[in-house]
Amino acid sequence: MSTSNSPRTITLASRASQLAQIQTNIVRDALSAKFPTQPFETSFMSTGGDQNQSQALYLIGGKALWTKELEVALKENAVDMLVHASPDQHGGDQNHSQALRHLQRG
Repeated sequence: MSTSNSPRTITLASRASQLAQIQTNIVRDALSAKFPTQPFETSFMSTGGDQNQSQALYLIGGKALWTKELEVALKENAVDMLVHASPDQHGGDQNHSQALRHLQRG
């Protein structure tokens, strides 16, 4: 019986918007450069905020609409890290998620 010593793939998740995908790929590439033997992958999700852009945020749940599905995936261990733009952060579950790093603006 053979066992693999390969590290488990780390999944970074974010919204499916074009900007979020670009930001997530930048983070993935930075992590890959820092940890070249660690495999990373991305997962992009459409959130409530993406799906309902016709109503005011305060009427339908506030900024949490942009991150709720992602935070559920993190809590359920479906993904390992979330990548958010600062404006998307609403506080979330402070016991479960934590801002690790802010990337420099280009």
